[in-house]
Amino acid sequence: MDDETRRAFAETEQVTREAFASLALLMTNVKESLEREIQVLGLQLDASTARMERHAALLQTGSRWSNRMNEWAETIDGILDRTSKALTEQNERISKLEQKNS
Repeated sequence: MDDETRRAFAETEQVTREAFASLALLMTNVKESLEREIQVLGLQLDASTARMERHAALLQTGSRWSNRMNEWAETIDGILDRTSKALTEQNERISKLEQKNS
């Protein structure tokens, strides 16, 4: 090889090395940026998961409370119905007794 060819080859080799180093640095920066983004997303998902778990607990608590209130209301309705029937029967008996005594 002549000197000019060697020099051209050396320049090309130098440019190639610089381009490779630049590309390697760029790839490293992209990788680190992606790692940071993934970490932030992980934190956001953790916060969302915690929030969803709180909402689920509130929903479950409300559902239990509603079921207990429905059971209580049905019990009270039954008691009031029996009491009303008993009072009606007693009023009828009193009316019959009053009619007999009149």
